[in-house]
Amino acid sequence: MPDTAVERVLDADNHLGETPVWSAAEQALYWVNCEQPSALHRWTPATGERQTWATPKRIGGFALKSGGGLVVVLADGIYDLDAASGGITLQARCRRTSPCTRPASIARGVSGRAPTTTTGTPSTAPPAMARSAGSTPAA
Repeated sequence: MPDTAVERVLDADNHLGETPVWSAAEQALYWVNCEQPSALHRWTPATGERQTWATPKRIGGFALKSGGGLVVVLADGIYDLDAASGGITLQARCRRTSPCTRPASIARGVSGRAPTTTTGTPSTAPPAMARSAGSTPAA
């Protein structure tokens, strides 16, 4: 097996960095740091530019919208994120909010909408489902 050189290109310094998504249109990598601190990150390798959007609640996922922009799933709901200002706008509130409920995933649904599920600890009620009717994830 040939040796493979590995080079660190970015020190993200994340506590729990996950969900990497490559935007071919932007030539940029997005990912979340779920906690400590909770944030969405974007890195453009060609320029080395890095942007970070802190979130007021734990972030569990995100989607790139086909018309531009971002949808983020926070512990208490689904929000549109304005990348220019960092502002968020609530699109759908979780049906049940408690410290034990956290977003688990976001994916493109058959309808083209962005469904998300929530999970809790074994002692909590079954997962809840919410849907953001106005946001379509990018393909």
